[in-house]
Amino acid sequence: MGNVLANHIDNVAATKSPSNASFPASADTFNANDDAYLVRLPELDEAIQSVAATIPEENRQLYSYHNSFSYFTRRYGFTVLGSVQPHDFSEPSAHEVAEIIYAFTGYGTGQPRSKRPNLHDR
Repeated sequence: MGNVLANHIDNVAATKSPSNASFPASADTFNANDDAYLVRLPELDEAIQSVAATIPEENRQLYSYHNSFSYFTRRYGFTVLGSVQPHDFSEPSAHEVAEIIYAFTGYGTGQPRSKRPNLHDR
């Protein structure tokens, strides 16, 4: 298991639900949810690893709405091509979506073009 994931699991296990102090009557429910989460998280990690392994390394490319996927790319061997989210959190325009499609499709070759717009810089 990767360091980021292992650290997250350790943090969840150590802190448990901070809501226990605010809602003591629901502490058992919060603890049960934490425990279930800690069981499912490694299962999810294994499932993502299995699926990622079916994608050739040269095709593990990610274009996301938000530029917060660096942990994901390191863990599962993807390359971030760019992100769409503007600084003002507005939806991308039709023109911006077309630029993304143009940049990503590479004239039908499946290979991204050299132009990789990061619309969050607008």
